Amino acid sequence: MMEISEKLKENASRPKESRNAIESDEGDIARAFDPRSYPSRVRILQNISEGESSFSDLSDELGLKTGHLQHHLRPLCDAGHVSRANGRVRCSITVKGRKALDGVCKLVSSLNEA
Repeated sequence: MMEISEKLKENASRPKESRNAIESDEGDIARAFDPRSYPSRVRILQNISEGESSFSDLSDELGLKTGHLQHHLRPLCDAGHVSRANGRVRCSITVKGRKALDGVCKLVSSLNEA
């Protein structure tokens, strides 16, 4: 599978009239970043990447009130990055969530090197 950055570079080198491949992916690219577009959501993923955590532990460790934590967990769960178990009391990162977190970290690292 071609990486997004490779697709963007490849698309930029094409004549404007043949850039349809990336244009059809713009929505997918935006949706891929959306669940991780808030620092609190990244902190949630980082926290549970170390192991499963209870809702109350997450709230305490991240300093987020219940409503704020629910607000940030919902999009992560909807995107398939976080799963809830035991009646939604325990949260854990999914394989997709770990890949997303790792990918974003690599992207930010490579942008900082540029």
